[in-house]
Amino acid sequence: MPRLTIRLDDELYDRLIDRSRTTGTTPSAYLRDLLVRFEGTDPLGYHARFDDIYATTLQTMAMLGTWMAQVAPKAFEDGITEARALLVEHGLPVIERPE
Repeated sequence: MPRLTIRLDDELYDRLIDRSRTTGTTPSAYLRDLLVRFEGTDPLGYHARFDDIYATTLQTMAMLGTWMAQVAPKAFEDGITEARALLVEHGLPVIERPE
């Protein structure tokens, strides 16, 4: 098995040791587990939780936007304009709606 050497500051090293002891594993096993979860190969790990949050947020926003466009179309359009401005301000992509 290949080996990897990394340098950690004292605080991060202490956190690693503490977490590995808390989980009842070695520091190496703890780091391997973190990498597997972070890199998305664990179906119940890091990315899966964000996918669930993302999907729920998209569904909620779609329902809210549909309702608001029907009930208060002017407020909806103002909100879309403001949202686009915020996306541009933060350097995020703006997707134009089809006419």
